[in-house]
Amino acid sequence: MPFRYNARLQPLSQPRRYPPLDILRGLALSGVLLVNLLTVFRVSLFSHITGADTPSDAWGYIVSTIVSLLLEFKAFTLFSFVFGAGVAIQVERASGRSDVPASFLVRRFLVLLVFGLTHLLLIWNGDILTLYAVCGLLLIPLLRLPTTLIALMGAVLIALSYLGVIPIAFPGTQSLQTQAAEATRVYAEGSFAEIFFFRWRETNHFILPLLLLTLPRTLGVILLGVAAWRSNLLTTRRNLWVPILLVSGTIGITGTVLHIDWAAHVPLAFAYVAAVLLWLPKAPLLAAGGQMALTNYLTQSVVFSLVFYGYGFGYFGRLGVASTAAAGLTLYVAQMLFSRWWLFHFQFGPAEWLWRSLTYGRRQPFLRGSQLTLSPAGARVMSVFIILFMVPLIHGGIPWILGGRGPHWGWTTAHSPGIVNYLGPLLAGGAMALLVWILATTLSQVHLMRERWAIGLRPARLVQTGPYAWTRHPLYVAELLLWLGGGCYLGSPAVMAVGIAGAVLVVTIVVPREERALESYFGDEYREYRKRVPF
Repeated sequence: MPFRYNARLQPLSQPRRYPPLDILRGLALSGVLLVNLLTVFRVSLFSHITGADTPSDAWGYIVSTIVSLLLEFKAFTLFSFVFGAGVAIQVERASGRSDVPASFLVRRFLVLLVFGLTHLLLIWNGDILTLYAVCGLLLIPLLRLPTTLIALMGAVLIALSYLGVIPIAFPGTQSLQTQAAEATRVYAEGSFAEIFFFRWRETNHFILPLLLLTLPRTLGVILLGVAAWRSNLLTTRRNLWVPILLVSGTIGITGTVLHIDWAAHVPLAFAYVAAVLLWLPKAPLLAAGGQMALTNYLTQSVVFSLVFYGYGFGYFGRLGVASTAAAGLTLYVAQMLFSRWWLFHFQFGPAEWLWRSLTYGRRQPFLRGSQLTLSPAGARVMSVFIILFMVPLIHGGIPWILGGRGPHWGWTTAHSPGIVNYLGPLLAGGAMALLVWILATTLSQVHLMRERWAIGLRPARLVQTGPYAWTRHPLYVAELLLWLGGGCYLGSPAVMAVGIAGAVLVVTIVVPREERALESYFGDEYREYRKRVPF
């Protein structure tokens, strides 16, 4: 039967999701985060491959060993398996017959490919989205095959990848060591442009061969995920979960202890799947994080690139394993909490919403409790608000960008921040949380004054009556917190003085003036809005 696109395709609504898959995705995300953070962001991947990143301290060695034995390759395998199950669900819900909506899947994976290439070239070349997009495109013609044959093909591809029969040459140890040394210098000290061109060369000569070597195994695991969902192994066949846990766990632990890769990576990942299905069927925080996995994954890359690369804080090659892992877990917990909060107000994460909208060719519902997309006027308002929302973010980042990493008040002789200086990131984190809260609250109430916004958005009145003015006090507080955070971190009295002077100016002049302008322009409509939005 030929492929056919079903014009009635719709994204999954919240009640139709299968929570254990979101939980598995959320757990896999934690493992991917730790592995990426310790082996690719903290140091060069090639330092890790050649064994040059072995920690000398006891805690670092313990953490590194745990991540290596329990998470490295296993978390990625688990993520790939869940990706395959997700594709099977998408196809099952999209069509009531056995034919696969090929046009829909092609568009879905092409959009993911654009995301992946953008992520790989502009942010970080440890990207997995590009690999998943390519595997997804290769998967489409295989979805018509019987479930048993799909599972067999998956097992064969995995076996071939471990047998080393893939005819792709990879640079030797000497080349990897040279590349690792150069990467440490460029990523720690380079500008954005220098890092961009270096990343491009590194991707062509080193990362691309790695992706090609990994592709058969990844596609094989994805096929097993498709087969597992189709055979109801993840849902109704509960009698098999304990045997899978015992057999896969035994093989996986044995292979891990004996350093037999083929017996360690995939079996242990399958044991994790069975354990979650048996003992963790409900975990709201993990499920929320898994539902927003794309947003959280991209956010991790942005945050870590700013922390480790030269155009940010330049900590590449300078942090220990234990402290880096602790910081990563802190970010992960914060993301789970944020995801849970976000999904109370919105149907999808921002990246997931964009992916769905581009895939389906029309704006998808975003606000929870409403199945309507924004009108063109509302969409224009949202676009203008998001642009203006970036103003305090960019302006508040000026002291961090211009301050550099030179010695400042409170810093040690080794050019590291002291205890007092670490108050800066806490203030900046509070500012970011406040900005996100403002954005979410305003977007959730965008319908209240939509038509008047569309009328009032003229260039001469944007700052006075546009959404930037409507956000009022909290937006200025967030901007000032960013300035004060930069001053504390850098130990710069001048930056802190500017922040305090700005606070006085905002409180005494700017906010009262905006209040009068808004009351005058919108009248009762604005007062009603103020009752609904608590700032």
